[in-house]
Amino acid sequence: MADNWLEKKMEEHRSGSRPAARRLSPTGNRRGTATFDFGIRRFFVTGCGAAPGVAEAVVRALSATGSLVTFVWDDMAAGRRLAQTASARHYPYADSRAGDAREAFAAEGPVDADIEVSAGSVVVRTPSGTSRVTASDPSAFAGRVGEAVVYVLLPLSQGRIAEIVI
Repeated sequence: MADNWLEKKMEEHRSGSRPAARRLSPTGNRRGTATFDFGIRRFFVTGCGAAPGVAEAVVRALSATGSLVTFVWDDMAAGRRLAQTASARHYPYADSRAGDAREAFAAEGPVDADIEVSAGSVVVRTPSGTSRVTASDPSAFAGRVGEAVVYVLLPLSQGRIAEIVI
């Protein structure tokens, strides 16, 4: 039986009928992706109550970079759920008390960017300036806004490319 199995596998190999192997990078990324090393950055996100879907996308995208993300959201259950799934810190304050939360966060170390979320735009304030990501179609904004905000923050990576998968 072993010889027959081996012959069958050799025949499959020669005919090319086996499915192609899926090629991923050592970190698990697919072809056509680039990974930048942000280092450990600290981001503060406000406006989660105004646009929950957009804020969630921003928090998840920034957390995926390995950064420390803190956000203010007065919805206790949704904020806790997002904090647990995105590995972020949640302050259960209304946006009117965001200053108190930012002071507490800044007391632990410098804040690299303040990110203000609204229904149709995201404002990113860094020490080097202010950038705005806006949407022509606010209903589709939450889908890719996180990637757009990370793109705006690329200068913080200081050109350190961690991986490019071609």
